[in-house]
Amino acid sequence: MLNVVYAFASLVPRDPKRWVFGAWNGIKFIDNPKHVFLHVVEQLPTVRATWITKDRNLATELQEIGLPAVHAASLGGIWAQLRAGVVVFTHSVEWDLWAPLIANRVMRVQTWHGMPIKRIGYDDDKGFSAARARLNTRLFPYMDDRVDLVTAAGSADQACYRSAFKVLPEAIVLTGYARNDALVRSMKGSTPDGRKQVVYMPTLRGPAGAEFTLFDATNFDFLTFDQECRRICIDLWVKLHPVQRFRSADLIALSNCEHIHAWTDAGDIYESIGRFDILVTDFSGIYFDFLISGRPIVMAPLDMAGYLEFDRNLYYEYEEICPDPPCMTWSEIFARLGELSIGEDKPTQRYLELQQRFHVHLDGKSAERVTASILQLIDASQTKSVDVIA
Repeated sequence: MLNVVYAFASLVPRDPKRWVFGAWNGIKFIDNPKHVFLHVVEQLPTVRATWITKDRNLATELQEIGLPAVHAASLGGIWAQLRAGVVVFTHSVEWDLWAPLIANRVMRVQTWHGMPIKRIGYDDDKGFSAARARLNTRLFPYMDDRVDLVTAAGSADQACYRSAFKVLPEAIVLTGYARNDALVRSMKGSTPDGRKQVVYMPTLRGPAGAEFTLFDATNFDFLTFDQECRRICIDLWVKLHPVQRFRSADLIALSNCEHIHAWTDAGDIYESIGRFDILVTDFSGIYFDFLISGRPIVMAPLDMAGYLEFDRNLYYEYEEICPDPPCMTWSEIFARLGELSIGEDKPTQRYLELQQRFHVHLDGKSAERVTASILQLIDASQTKSVDVIA
């Protein structure tokens, strides 16, 4: 039945001035597509932009603040996807929108959802099967993973995306990540009382929707480390991956802490991450994003052996991308945080070299460049069509 829908959708004329956007399985209003969408809505009146969501409540919330959003299965959502000439997403067309309506002639813009440390797409030899993907495409054409444009921040992720998405080099454009425009805007510095604000953002472990069990696996003593936070004058916020869940026992333990907090806001972390003075992370792409801030980053690959065995392999030798030697235990992490909590920290030469390696742009204008790249690709496509006809 869905193949029939796809065949019909392939016959519907597409409008290059109609763009649809989706993110995170269609249930969140975050990440790179969000910030490209907002830029288009505010700065490009000739384009009809529509946010597609699979969550009716989210559609209503966005409509109430004046944004053009529709539910994917509503009449408006179906029509928007049927007529769209451009689709912008974070993961895949199949995951983020209603794929049968996105036909083969639609321009697909892959913004991804974080510069990769861990292997992704066709490079992920543990979680991805190229043979299965090819079979799925033959049986269900709407599951085609073709992309026409990939946004990248620097030469490093540009190289990763070429193999991960099986695209030609010219399809990967160094625009910077649109979501980092919000990071740049949100940078403010330390809190007035002098306490350093630290955010711990570990990568996803296990499948989407799984509980975060690393605290238990690494014997994290909540009360002991809460006292340590008080001693070294920091507040520590724990922000899990968007599709990871806290264990109930951990939430209870965190509720009893004074200086360690669970960040449970499901909104866009990039709107507020700039208020943090220090980042602690492991294999998350947030590391690369936070490099833009010039602020300290503590690399903490806890249970690295377990992650590499059961989750993903990495694109880099881990220490190759660390601004400082990584911390392998919670005691080492808090010792490093104690050192960083004193005084002002300026980026080291190594930090600046990593920043330059992974980011071409630091100016907070990436959404503008993404939009310009899409328009250029549309123009090139239309010119090519005219040449063929002639």
